Amino acid sequence: MKARDLAALLMTQPDLEVCVDGYEGGISSVQSEKIGTVMIARNVYNRWYYGEHEALTATGPSQLAPDTPVEMVWLIPRRSRDTE
Repeated sequence: MKARDLAALLMTQPDLEVCVDGYEGGISSVQSEKIGTVMIARNVYNRWYYGEHEALTATGPSQLAPDTPVEMVWLIPRRSRDTE
């Protein structure tokens, strides 16, 4: 999904709060002050309990296969209980 597609979808009901899936269950509020862009390596993981992509700040380019797709994306983090 591209940012313009998400923005258009959200603007169909602009007064609703935006939430994301919780860590192991439930629903979490978005930590809006932490929304930003990040470079990711695409399709790094295939385990069901991991997100399929990896932030390059965590992995580092030297640990990736040379043909791994890399791109900039928006990251919308969930609010964790220790930041509330």
